Amino acid sequence: MQRFKQSLNKLKWLYTIALAVSFGLVAITELSINSRWMSIWSWVLCGSLALILLVGCFILGLSKKMVKMLGICFLVTFLAVLPLFAVNQTMTYQGIARSLGSSREIDYFRNVLRRSYNYTELIQWESSILRWNSSSSMIFYTDPIEIYEYHQARCGGYAILYAELCISQGYQCRIVINVFGDHAWDEVKIDGNWTRVDASPTGAPMSENIGHPLFYEERWHAPILALAFESSSIVDVTSNYRSDHGSLLSASTIVIVLMGTWFAVCIFIIWKKLFHLT
Repeated sequence: MQRFKQSLNKLKWLYTIALAVSFGLVAITELSINSRWMSIWSWVLCGSLALILLVGCFILGLSKKMVKMLGICFLVTFLAVLPLFAVNQTMTYQGIARSLGSSREIDYFRNVLRRSYNYTELIQWESSILRWNSSSSMIFYTDPIEIYEYHQARCGGYAILYAELCISQGYQCRIVINVFGDHAWDEVKIDGNWTRVDASPTGAPMSENIGHPLFYEERWHAPILALAFESSSIVDVTSNYRSDHGSLLSASTIVIVLMGTWFAVCIFIIWKKLFHLT
């Protein structure tokens, strides 16, 4: 009988760990990797799943230690969402920016365009090619050729294709993302200065989509963190898009410190709570 209880207890622990890992994978994939942390329905889905799992734990008669461990895992998972989302976005767009200067893509779009365009004409050309699609089922392509051939995009697709078009015409262009605001646009270097260009449909006249760096603050909200990607470089340009010129980050070392602090806190929580449950 005692051996049976020990085996049953081991099975319950394995079940608890499996629940924690499964929930973590679903939440991190849905909210961070798939970049859906802005969607209220994704949070409802993950919250409902957590509630169902906890109710199941009580029905199965899991011990307080097991339930507490599961709760800590849920907490750590939710704490991980925003940092992992930011890291995922940064890595994704850095990879995109590195590939934009390839001769294959430059030659492809020079052949497609067939003549020289200035940076304002490229906005009109792109708007005639792409159709805005906000459906969650839409495929997010990161290759400008695939975006062009798909003929549908959201702001990220518009920004990627426009950057490639500009580069093919000899302009220096970089992609800018509002990391926690779910929007992307471009900056083109004109007369030695970086100029904001938003090629996606914003509901504003084209004249307001060129320049006007405070457009987002006035229309929606000021960026918390805006990063610009060109080739292998990443530049924090948040202060350019805020009237208070504030910036979450001022140097790459601060990014390392922030992420290191966050990881240290998570490790401390796991060590303190997960392995010292009472």
